[in-house]
Amino acid sequence: MVSTHETSDSPRSHPDEGRHERVAWTKGGSNLEVAEILGTAPLRITGDLDTACVDNRIELLVTKRFPRSEVVPAVVPVGFDADAIVSVAIAVGDGPHSPMAVSIGEAIARRLDVPGTVITAYAASDDYEDARYRLQRLTAPTTRLETTAIQTPDPRTITEHLSKDTLLVHGAAGGSFIDRHFTGTGNRLTSRARGCVLVVKDAPRRCFQIAVDPTGHAVAPELLVSDALHVMAYPFAPVVRAHRLLGIVRAHTLVHADAGATVASFVEPVDALERCEAIDGISTVRERLGDGPIPIIDDRGNLTGVILD
Repeated sequence: MVSTHETSDSPRSHPDEGRHERVAWTKGGSNLEVAEILGTAPLRITGDLDTACVDNRIELLVTKRFPRSEVVPAVVPVGFDADAIVSVAIAVGDGPHSPMAVSIGEAIARRLDVPGTVITAYAASDDYEDARYRLQRLTAPTTRLETTAIQTPDPRTITEHLSKDTLLVHGAAGGSFIDRHFTGTGNRLTSRARGCVLVVKDAPRRCFQIAVDPTGHAVAPELLVSDALHVMAYPFAPVVRAHRLLGIVRAHTLVHADAGATVASFVEPVDALERCEAIDGISTVRERLGDGPIPIIDDRGNLTGVILD
């Protein structure tokens, strides 16, 4: 038996949110079409995807299969055809990729100007309140999505409620009740969908995605103290020789130094963040360093960017 509970929120008017600034796509299928919907001037990448994504500070990758690594969030289209889509259904559970599924699904619905619905499943009547809370939590940042909770022992039956002109968006393999049924071996939700599908896989936001060009924020060790104080816009600055990070220098130290001395005499060691680290570590470094350009390095110790906020 399958029963359905409907909860509907009226769409509220809001300014159109911007597309992702840095979207990349790989050759294959409808990847470019999806990338153009989700991004501004999407970039075609080839070769080592991780390196290309990091070097180009990519925020979202549209590709024909998920990379083994999780450097950036990724979207895999299956049979995508924008002209054939009249609605978007977003299947969610408690897995880690459901928030991204909602975000991507809403973006597609908004770009194509079609209705969108977030759908979840629950096994027993006692689980309905949890399902409703899940929908409220996941759709809180959105403005135009309706929600539906379906009672069923097999979440794959969600596809029975969808027409062939409905785009289905769901997360990659996770660990929740709904995700196990959607993505377990031989039981993939994608294979049961009547229409086109987008499968999404989230990843932590990483330092390279928010870092800015270090030009103008770093100083050379040979620079005179007086010149360094003139160019430093923050209480400290990274010290770099031939791209390699040597440490930092603090303005309050230079103020009391001989103006004719060089920065090299006042360099402090610093634990920089690597560019593929998650941004969770920024707050700890900020507490230690204070206000200023936090240095971001590659695996060779070269300064590749700084984080200002």
